[in-house]
Amino acid sequence: MGASDGGRRRRSRGGGISGEPNQTRLDTSIVALEPSSTGGGLKGQAIRSFVWTGFQTVSVRLLSLVTFIVLARLLTPHDFGVAAMAGVFTTLSALLAAGGFSQAIVQKETLEAEDVDSVFWVGMVVGVTLTTLTVILAWPLADFFRVPELKAALWVLSPMFLVIAITSPHLGLLQRAFRFATLARVAVSGNIAATVVGVSAALAGAGYWSLIIQTLMVPVWTSVAVWSISDYRPGFRVSSQRFRDLFRISRQFMGDRLMTFFYEQTDKAVIGRELGTAVLGVYSVAYRLIFVMLDVLVVSVQAVALPAFSRAQRDGKRLANGYLTAIRLCTTVSMPIFMFVAVAAHDVVVVLFGSEWLAAVPAMQIFCAYGAVQSFLAYNTVFLQAVGYARTVFWLAAAGTAVQIGMVVLAVQHGTTWVAATFLIRACVMTPVVVGVIGRVLRPGVLGAVLRTVSVPGLGSLLLGLVTAGLVNWNALGSPWAALALALPTGVLVYLAVLRLAGPQHLRELRAVAGMMRGRSAAQ
Repeated sequence: MGASDGGRRRRSRGGGISGEPNQTRLDTSIVALEPSSTGGGLKGQAIRSFVWTGFQTVSVRLLSLVTFIVLARLLTPHDFGVAAMAGVFTTLSALLAAGGFSQAIVQKETLEAEDVDSVFWVGMVVGVTLTTLTVILAWPLADFFRVPELKAALWVLSPMFLVIAITSPHLGLLQRAFRFATLARVAVSGNIAATVVGVSAALAGAGYWSLIIQTLMVPVWTSVAVWSISDYRPGFRVSSQRFRDLFRISRQFMGDRLMTFFYEQTDKAVIGRELGTAVLGVYSVAYRLIFVMLDVLVVSVQAVALPAFSRAQRDGKRLANGYLTAIRLCTTVSMPIFMFVAVAAHDVVVVLFGSEWLAAVPAMQIFCAYGAVQSFLAYNTVFLQAVGYARTVFWLAAAGTAVQIGMVVLAVQHGTTWVAATFLIRACVMTPVVVGVIGRVLRPGVLGAVLRTVSVPGLGSLLLGLVTAGLVNWNALGSPWAALALALPTGVLVYLAVLRLAGPQHLRELRAVAGMMRGRSAAQ
């Protein structure tokens, strides 16, 4: 909005800009929701947002999983390998294009029009630069990594960086306003469109291009939808000082995500170059299945954590209670699922992808162990960022990344199973360090409460694993379908029995979230 808006105020649907004669601020009636307007204050807001982001993440990732399963039966390991190599570079550029500014917009206590306009125009310059660099570097990258198909793939994907850059401010405003229901609808509809396009292209014989087109479809759809929903339109109130203020916040988020990128993507780049795209394709199937599960089980909680914890950072008791609740929800749901998939991995791969992908089983089992540890650590990074420990998070991530890259370079010569093991080793090394920092932030005794919280789903998952292993190995019918059909409900019953006896609070919170999800469905 430009200066011509004068003193006119208007209520924004999406955390948009409202004008004042001498100062232009975001409409706090939307951005900073009061307890009386949310029916339960921050806790009610956060739980409702958790339900919506849970709905979004589960829906999007289930669509992704279904698409992934279908495409695995239509495409070859080489096709997946090419797409994985392209994903290494597009992920990096997408992180740089977003710049962490949506998170900075969420966290800044007082947000004004100049802040958002500055982010938008700087983001546009960054997006154009990244798109141009991708086009220029595509050829030498393809030669260096010995993947000729990479050149054309990167050329086609390059416009997405500009699209991501100019969408980031709108996403930040919607998150700041707790418009997670709106964001969920956008994400689900975009992934439905991408699924239809990707599967149709694969059926038409497009090969790896079906994966490339699918990747491009999501940010384009999101940008169009978010721009049509949000009232914010960029003005020309650009201020270098405002940008520097936001950059001081965003650089910590971007730095942490860059460290995460390097430790999550280095393995693919090294495997693709040293072992070839076919081997990378098999490895990426194991990797992608487990990380889709992590997204479904963990990332939805993280998406709500930043705005919720940023508002509660001065209330130590609420902060500690919210942290423990998040740990309970994440570990109670995720630990048994990772245990089941790890124990029944052979049958899971045959049922979902076909016997031609059985080489992915050993890496998948190790990734499941990593996922169980990560489900415990999921909240810690965003929690520390929200309460002012972003610099600590960055340096922890940097240390972990250095360890991860060194281990991957050494492990790749021994095969992809050893590469997968580097993720588990890194998580196990970093866990006591991160938990120690959390203990310094929260009230005394919280670490003991964390251990008690995790022990219940841990015990239940162990018993579930033992029961599942026995039933899968017994498998009198000799069918993987029959083995899973028998082991899954039996394991669930065993796990719920442990929760009922040893963790009634875990069970109550699961029922509360399930009830809210049913209420959301009934309201639609």
